[in-house]
Amino acid sequence: RYLETRVSGASLVMVDRTTGFTYRYRPNAEYVTASAAKVDILAALLLQNQRARRKLSAAQRADAEIMIRYSDNKAADRLYTRVGGAAGVDAANRRLKLRRTRAVDGKCIDLLCWSLTRTTAADQIRLLQNLVQRGPLNAANRAYVLGLMGRVIKEQSWGISAAARKGDEVANKNGWMTREADGDRWVINSIGRVTGHGHDFLIAVLTEHNPSSAYGVATVEHMVRLAAVKFRATTPWLE
Repeated sequence: RYLETRVSGASLVMVDRTTGFTYRYRPNAEYVTASAAKVDILAALLLQNQRARRKLSAAQRADAEIMIRYSDNKAADRLYTRVGGAAGVDAANRRLKLRRTRAVDGKCIDLLCWSLTRTTAADQIRLLQNLVQRGPLNAANRAYVLGLMGRVIKEQSWGISAAARKGDEVANKNGWMTREADGDRWVINSIGRVTGHGHDFLIAVLTEHNPSSAYGVATVEHMVRLAAVKFRATTPWLE
């Protein structure tokens, strides 16, 4: 009903790992990732290094930090090239069991085209699940990615953090960009984890067709708040 009042196209999947409760709204609708793809790029890099039994170089660690914490695009370009572009990311995604996420090669104005990776909210939840439970990524690498997401700069901490209460821990990565193919309207995405007050939320919100970035952020955060109210009502004795 809320989205009937908005021009945004949107998708939301939210999981509470504490209760097992899950909510899905258009989970398999496809959207472009924008900078949310940077988590996937880092996961691909870590999987490749893990298989080769090597650690990230100092330069790679520096790029990973500014790519996730500051959403640095040039760092993403360098790491995307390092993993082999779309082929490398897609190969990693097969191991991570992302079913409808497809990376893109080529040059998009002044950046590589990783921002046009197509994905679904369901796949973004699968990616997050690979960061919080045993799977292809080892425990150290899972903790590394979540640690960076937990230290995203304040200016980029909007989005799924709307589900948090005071004292909760938030690990997030957002994506935002205009698309010429959509009349320069905005893609606004937010993925991540919120833990505390007896809950462990994994959340993925993807939106498009927003007339401004502020409009898209407002849409994302209102959707998350609506869902969080219902999720928190499932375990009132823990509040």
